Amino acid sequence: LQSKKKETELEGDNEVVQNPAHMVQEKAPPANPNEAAETAVAPNLEEEVRAKATGVCIEGYLMRQSREGKWKKRFYETVEENGWWMLVYYKTPEREKILNAVKLHRTSQIAISDSDKHGAGVFGIEMESSQVYLHKAASEADAEKW
Repeated sequence: LQSKKKETELEGDNEVVQNPAHMVQEKAPPANPNEAAETAVAPNLEEEVRAKATGVCIEGYLMRQSREGKWKKRFYETVEENGWWMLVYYKTPEREKILNAVKLHRTSQIAISDSDKHGAGVFGIEMESSQVYLHKAASEADAEKW
């Protein structure tokens, strides 16, 4: 961004620099080194989520029902990215590799399932595409938290 005129405005604790000629937004480096840095392009979902994550609301183990109907134990966390929330899961709490990330703004409904049908603590996440992801928490109370 050589000698082009820049318009600057403050957004929270970060300074946002807008370059109207290129229609690009860049964030100035965070004052707090513990804040996650944003990257312009991430080669895969895992790096993108880690680079842009700004907050984790809840984390822990849930069981998820696979396409074959088997229940698999996975480590989940809700992650905020630029104001959008995702439910991200890994095989272990070490978060070595993201297995999937459900974009919660793309859901049509999240509801606790009837305990007679699936057992206690089961909730479903229905996507806009009508695909339903079933998850099982340790209890009804834990399912409500998620």
